[in-house]
Amino acid sequence: MAVAVDSAAWDGQWYRRLLLSNGRPVGSADNAQGRIYLNAQSWAVVAGAHGLKGHVRLVLRTDDPGLRLQPGVVLDTDDPDLPELTLAEVRHGSWQVRFEEVSGRDAAEALRGTELSIETDEWESADDEWYDHELVGRPAHTPAGEMLGEVAAVEHGAAQDLLVIRTPDGRDVRVPFVVALVPAVTADRVTIDPPGGLFDGEEA
Repeated sequence: MAVAVDSAAWDGQWYRRLLLSNGRPVGSADNAQGRIYLNAQSWAVVAGAHGLKGHVRLVLRTDDPGLRLQPGVVLDTDDPDLPELTLAEVRHGSWQVRFEEVSGRDAAEALRGTELSIETDEWESADDEWYDHELVGRPAHTPAGEMLGEVAAVEHGAAQDLLVIRTPDGRDVRVPFVVALVPAVTADRVTIDPPGGLFDGEEA
């Protein structure tokens, strides 16, 4: 899978996030919009327009979106033409939002792939938020202390983030980064409570 992803998505500098309907890649050397950064404060990306009044759907990278998704909050973007967006409306649960600066479906659709972030000095990170590079290399244990391996990567997906755990025998096992399966992350380890068989089979 890694070979296929590298051949299809890697442009030599960036992993392309998606292709627009006109074939233009988002998140690439040719298009700064939507580039993937290892930045803990980059906590959401616009997935596209929803409805006709300027609402957009978000792909979230935080377990507590309600902390940041509040009307009146000003967000930074990676779009030089629209560097800031102000939340005007938030639909909790579905995580659809509307921005003061955006009206109509066309303008909302133009935001597809835009990264949303908050500067560190404007919003302190919560204790349970980590930079990707802080997690990589951290040993992973069960609650009983059994060694499972170490964090090899963090993969950000539309539905949820995944921790890629490299086992002592070299397999990569992907674990959904949710409290039910990853109950604790500390400075010296990641605690994983895997369902039966997750670490016993072939590469996940």
